[in-house]
Amino acid sequence: GVGTLAELTVMWSQLQTRAITLRRLILIGPGWQAVVKQFLKQFENYIPQPHRQLIEFAPDVTSAFQMLVSEFEIP
Repeated sequence: GVGTLAELTVMWSQLQTRAITLRRLILIGPGWQAVVKQFLKQFENYIPQPHRQLIEFAPDVTSAFQMLVSEFEIP
């Protein structure tokens, strides 16, 4: 809900400004993807591509987990 949206924007802002160590920010579910995509569309002239790329999307928790563990897999 609104509290989660507030937490998301604070985290995204902290990643943008490097106030915190870079880490993956993965949003789960099609609802969040739709909200963020619409936001980015409306403010496309104000949010540079590197900042857009700080947010990733996963369709479900299992997919988000796989995104995270794939960083640690040995080729």
